[in-house]
Amino acid sequence: MSYLKLTEKWKSAGMEYNPEQTGLCNRIIFWEVAYLFNKINNFDFGILLEKLYWPEVNYLSIPNTKGVDEYKDDFWDGDKTLDFEMLLDDETFKLDTDTNWILLQQRLIEYFDYFKNFAKNFDTNRPLQLIDIKNDVLKKSMVENLNGVVGIHMRKGDVGTPEETIDFEEIRNKLKDKNLSDSERKELEKESLTCEQGGRWYETFKDEHYLKIMDEIVKVNPNQKFYISTNGDKEQLKVFYDNFDILDYTTVLSNIESEVDCSKDYLDYELNKNCLRNVTDLFSLSYSKFLILHPESTWSKFAKWYKNVPSVNVSDEFDIYNYRRQI
Repeated sequence: MSYLKLTEKWKSAGMEYNPEQTGLCNRIIFWEVAYLFNKINNFDFGILLEKLYWPEVNYLSIPNTKGVDEYKDDFWDGDKTLDFEMLLDDETFKLDTDTNWILLQQRLIEYFDYFKNFAKNFDTNRPLQLIDIKNDVLKKSMVENLNGVVGIHMRKGDVGTPEETIDFEEIRNKLKDKNLSDSERKELEKESLTCEQGGRWYETFKDEHYLKIMDEIVKVNPNQKFYISTNGDKEQLKVFYDNFDILDYTTVLSNIESEVDCSKDYLDYELNKNCLRNVTDLFSLSYSKFLILHPESTWSKFAKWYKNVPSVNVSDEFDIYNYRRQI
């Protein structure tokens, strides 16, 4: 069998993932497009991932996919890089099945909508919904602990980036100024929110935005439990733990962590040390009955897409009847 090898060559320039910013959900979307592409090609390929950058393969069952120990040059040397422009001109999306193909992450994501629309000829489910937890003990703990729980993705900004310090509230208020011209508004957004790579910093939202929604929910259901998925720590979130019945990833891993931990199989413990936490946190959030989400984060989007969970964005006006329908 030949393979579609998913990678990103900028990693060879020393720009490695780090334990705090692994880009898990962006990588899953990357895998999704590769899966759709393989489906178009009658699953004639297997999909290969570098285990160093995909330690989650220790915990996740990913269809038609396996992780390998090779990475960087040892992973991709001698194989052919897929030229998307030539492929789109052909419009059959058929490849030489005797060839191993290198698929570069950023280029593949650029064509996600195109391939997703084409794949609607086959079905309407997202490939990420086919991913499952390997360990039955871990999955059982997620399902049981998150039964009837409201999940919240409380994004506090990527560690070491301006997301931790930008006053997004102030910027939002400035952008609401009706006296701003379109060009002035675009310039303000560019100066305040654009990151070095050309994308935008993800906004963070103050605690009161979450507290307001949670207060409305407990008025209807005083016994409601909440699961918080966050890159913050408990001290930052003290007001939530003090005033609500809060669960987090430690609840799910309580009494089972040593049994389900696969860290002995990590290729680089320092780089991969948060892997079990991340997998537990993301999929636990996805098993909630109702979600309060960040409007831009792919972490939030995955949680909604995985089980088609009803949700509200923290930035939206909250309608309690959307929650009532779930109880």
